[in-house]
Amino acid sequence: NTTSFPAFKVISLYTSKTGYVYVGTDSNGIYRSTDGGSSWHSVNTGIVQLHINSITEDPSGYLFAGTSGVGIYRSTNQGTSWLEVDPFSSGNADTYFIAVNSKGDIFAALNLMGWVLRSTNGGTNWTSLTVASNVFYIYSLAIDTSGKIFAGTSSGIYVSTNNGNSWTKPTTSFSTADILTLCTAANGYVWAGTYDQGMYCSSDRGITWKSTSLSIGRVNVVIYDGTTLCIGTTAQGVYSSKDNGITISTINDKLTNLNVFSLTIHAGKTLFAGTQNGIFKKTL
Repeated sequence: NTTSFPAFKVISLYTSKTGYVYVGTDSNGIYRSTDGGSSWHSVNTGIVQLHINSITEDPSGYLFAGTSGVGIYRSTNQGTSWLEVDPFSSGNADTYFIAVNSKGDIFAALNLMGWVLRSTNGGTNWTSLTVASNVFYIYSLAIDTSGKIFAGTSSGIYVSTNNGNSWTKPTTSFSTADILTLCTAANGYVWAGTYDQGMYCSSDRGITWKSTSLSIGRVNVVIYDGTTLCIGTTAQGVYSSKDNGITISTINDKLTNLNVFSLTIHAGKTLFAGTQNGIFKKTL
């Protein structure tokens, strides 16, 4: 069912520890719902660039938003106001994705020089980390329970086991693919969504990889809540799986826009899907 959210293109979704749902749009900034999606309110105070690629949260409850053209914003008051904290004040970098590890270190994926930015003090200071000299775009990041970092790039997957200081490229059958999204699970599974080759998965923390039954098309987002794997695609809507992606099925009933760019699960039972034309929600 369509929520009361406006018919904006929704690029990112995030459910915070407080249960608030945050929405990043392509040109209208950030919206927040404090009532499980019944109502939505713009929360853009301090934000100059309103194209929001990613929203996440650190262990202290600070929110971070990655944008196109300006960089990274931080909110210390649940999104009521925002402050730019990235080192690119000239506005020459796009931040595609932000991930946070269990220690609170923040990692930001950029479209600049194959860099990932890292902050170990809540976004106050940043260090640039080169993933690979022959890679320009870093589209996605994911961090598993051991602290291993996965970077999805314009040329396959790279992995770091030392907090981003150095990176290696595992041997895969999709080494030149654009990796648009990554997701990790405590059971050792890792999923990688590609631009045009569907989804791949690993059951051993990224050491070996295999294709899935979703073997064609663009996969924009993969999320996992410990029980259900949900996959958002271009033109194919949303898939779900209860067996780590071995078998998948569509859950597109009443989803009238099949271009799905973002997903989040609220309160363990409601799936929100961000599309080309607003937000849809479904009970899992």
